[in-house]
Amino acid sequence: MLENVQFKPGVIKEGTRYSNEGGWYDSDKVRFRSGFPEKIGGWEKRGSNTFQGICRSLNQWAAIDGSQYIGVGTNLKFYVSEGEAYNDITPTRKTSSLTNPFTTVNGSTLVTVTDAGHNAGQNDFVTFSGSGAVGGVPAADFNKEHQIVTIIDNDNYTINVATSASSAVNGGGSVNAVYQINTGSVDYTAGVGFGAGFFGGTQTGVQSTTTTGTNNAGSSTINVVSTAGFTVTGTILINEELITYGALTATSFTSCTRGQSGTQDATHTAGAIVQQADTFIGWGNAATSLTDGQQLRLWGKDNFGEDLVFNVNNGGVYYWDKSGGVSAPAVALSAKAGADGFAPTVATQVLVSELGKHVICLGANEQGSSTQDPMLIRWSDTENPNIWQVLNENNAGDYRLSSGSKIIGGIKTRQEILIWTDTALYAMTYSGTNFVFNFSLMDEGTSILSPNAAINANNGIFFADSENFYVYTGSVQTLPCSVRNYVFNDINMSQRYKVFAARNENFNEVSWFYPSADSTEVNRYVTYNYVERTWAVGTMDRTAWDDVGTSVTNPIAAGTNNYIYNQETGDDDDGSAMTAYIESSDIDIGAGNQMMFIRRILPDIYFYGTSASQDMNIIVKVRDYSSSLNPPTTDQTFTFQTGASNSGSTGSQQLYSRIRSRQAAFRFESTTTGQQWRLGGVRLDMKPDGRR
Repeated sequence: MLENVQFKPGVIKEGTRYSNEGGWYDSDKVRFRSGFPEKIGGWEKRGSNTFQGICRSLNQWAAIDGSQYIGVGTNLKFYVSEGEAYNDITPTRKTSSLTNPFTTVNGSTLVTVTDAGHNAGQNDFVTFSGSGAVGGVPAADFNKEHQIVTIIDNDNYTINVATSASSAVNGGGSVNAVYQINTGSVDYTAGVGFGAGFFGGTQTGVQSTTTTGTNNAGSSTINVVSTAGFTVTGTILINEELITYGALTATSFTSCTRGQSGTQDATHTAGAIVQQADTFIGWGNAATSLTDGQQLRLWGKDNFGEDLVFNVNNGGVYYWDKSGGVSAPAVALSAKAGADGFAPTVATQVLVSELGKHVICLGANEQGSSTQDPMLIRWSDTENPNIWQVLNENNAGDYRLSSGSKIIGGIKTRQEILIWTDTALYAMTYSGTNFVFNFSLMDEGTSILSPNAAINANNGIFFADSENFYVYTGSVQTLPCSVRNYVFNDINMSQRYKVFAARNENFNEVSWFYPSADSTEVNRYVTYNYVERTWAVGTMDRTAWDDVGTSVTNPIAAGTNNYIYNQETGDDDDGSAMTAYIESSDIDIGAGNQMMFIRRILPDIYFYGTSASQDMNIIVKVRDYSSSLNPPTTDQTFTFQTGASNSGSTGSQQLYSRIRSRQAAFRFESTTTGQQWRLGGVRLDMKPDGRR
């Protein structure tokens, strides 16, 4: 006798497989529409060009003349994309006029650059011009942009050139050096002070090599494979011993003092790892503040008309003027043409109010101070990003929040701006009076998981903290979530600032992308359909997202491979097969009192999108007991296939089986290209089959 099995919509992982009988337990790249699961749309690269770094920020806008732009912020640079080109508008930090700054090494492409007080960091970018050939390296190898390889000290660093030097000389002539702002990290580094970092200290920007031969305890010389990239003098770490050295050769550290900072002088055998350890923080010593290069690089951004105002999270604030063209770099907001010189020079986040068109800096430095106040909010004069000095004759102003120790982030709504501190949620509303903005404490004890963990959708703000998902519609409401424990137990909280929320309005969805517990980079997502109130989970390596808008007709997202993708395009993973599946919880007969025998399976699957034959794997998993110690195992795998003539219609095949078990679960999975499907239910020809 045929039994019609209709599974409940949405993925439920809060209970056990058995407690969710008749529901869905797991999914990947599947959404729910009208209560039924279907494969999500595919994606394609937006173009063949790539950007440098990991993208954490995407925003699109259109100019009055019809030009369409996408802002792309990475840990290394900030770009304005027009068409398929990525135009580097990263602000500059410093310009130096140098004389003979380059020192070559015979037979090497590594060049030392001398610039007193350069204040650069590893991976920073510098562009040279005006240099002549040096040591057999042609001038063209020097006169271009370079990424700094190692920092020797604050007066010297190294770069790589394309041509190996034929001699060791110093030269270059009169050279101009233009430095971009310091780059940031691809990872998050937690806190400073006592107890910060790993036990026993921290390491940043580590240069490493290995020992050669046996290096005995007490020896003033440490022999290694190569000292290239190490500072001229400094500290090294071998196993658990800290060693200072006064000089070096190509293959050894000399004038060594052993067993520093309370570590044990020891003998080290060949092949031991040797690390530059000048940034080592010993036990009992407090860590110092993180530099820009050590911080996870996040960007705040918003449009001021056709222009773009953006900032580094807890760093500088910058302005890009569209009239200057896509080849012109952004400038510091305080140094913008016409600026009064009082604009914030540091902020947690920057945005532009809908009413009054005020540029707003969250977590800014006070007027007249260069020190960041993480709870201070400052705003410019009405419709004027140049005026920040608070005077009676303008509407510039500031306000300091009281609940919390720092602002995490903010987001605009139609009527207000929501601002999260580490302990509370505030609403910032435009008044138009002398006070300009009013501030209301909306919820205390609620924070946000990361600066980008909130999104505006369906006339509400959806956001996540470290324990729950919420929606704000004038007040904070907890979203009932059927995958809550699964998601929050899976997030790598050490990289929580990488979590971001995304809207997919065409499908009534908001998603949170996050790094899983076994990953340092974003690789998973959880999606909520706010119309049907269903949840789904899955895997996808996206680091930033922007929904359909003026510049794109599909959502766009950044991958970890330096490409931007058009999402919800086609059926595949950029031309390759995309695995998508939905897996049910257990079903049984009569509470599992008897075994069941399944003789036939009649799935209700609708294939569409192509005239070619399509197929789906149907995997039946069985078990006799519901304990977690007895997970379901695959009993049979079937291939449900359509013919070319059946495309766009419901398949009609039936699958014959001989399955005996107390409990059974079904996994519907597609693994080939060109597939799009929607699943109804499944009819089973089954009957009781005895107690054993």
